[in-house]
Amino acid sequence: MKNLRNDQKSVSFIIPLHNEEGIFVAQINRLNKIIRKLKLKNYEVVLIENGSTDNTYKLAKKICLADKNVVLIKASFPHYGQAIKKGLETAANELVIQLDLDLIDYKFIKKAVNMSPK
Repeated sequence: MKNLRNDQKSVSFIIPLHNEEGIFVAQINRLNKIIRKLKLKNYEVVLIENGSTDNTYKLAKKICLADKNVVLIKASFPHYGQAIKKGLETAANELVIQLDLDLIDYKFIKKAVNMSPK
């Protein structure tokens, strides 16, 4: 991947979700802006909803239905580690970047996308 342009890279973003209703829409919009800015074409966003008691699942399902690049997994109980594991098992692309919804940062994502395997 070292010499590939961003539009040639395949990236999976895995994001565990638990009671994120208050920030979900704004942060997903932020991630979409970053993806557009980096000109990523082959990407997916894997959302792992793990036992939320608010409207996180409903919001995530709505996003998933509207965007073919978003995959939604529903775990039966809240467990951060298991959510990440499910995301890794589901990720379909060469480069996998794990994000927490409240820590979506352009500089980090840009650096991670531009990293190459050693």
